[in-house]
Amino acid sequence: MIEKSEFFRILIPVFCSKGFVRKGLSLYLIGEECVVVVNFQRSQWDAQYYINIGINMRFLVQTEYPKAESCHIEYRLERFFPQHRELILKATSLEKCDATILNEFINLVGKSVIPLLKDSLHEKNLREMWTKGLLRREFFCYGFTF
Repeated sequence: MIEKSEFFRILIPVFCSKGFVRKGLSLYLIGEECVVVVNFQRSQWDAQYYINIGINMRFLVQTEYPKAESCHIEYRLERFFPQHRELILKATSLEKCDATILNEFINLVGKSVIPLLKDSLHEKNLREMWTKGLLRREFFCYGFTF
């Protein structure tokens, strides 16, 4: 088990050290072409947090700090990394998370999640992710696709 304050005290700096800006329970990575949002959403049923990812195309909407759910592309982290779903859900559950799980999750964030999010700042890279099948139709909002 981990306390909410400890969870965020450890996790937020991992993102901020890589260029993300914090606004409440959301983190923003702002690029010339896109804005990436990482949002922590508390479950209404238990001590689980969900990590929502939003990607907003700046050429369509000039909002610097959009909400994840209003972005052109939106998905939950465990849906983009299904091979790490169990780790992600354990690490973001205050009841199931411990120091070992959190360290594994931080490694995943540093080695895979943040590089992917940085790649998501560029439309060209998003198109490549679409072509490779990494971005699925269900991730797109408002009928938007490439």
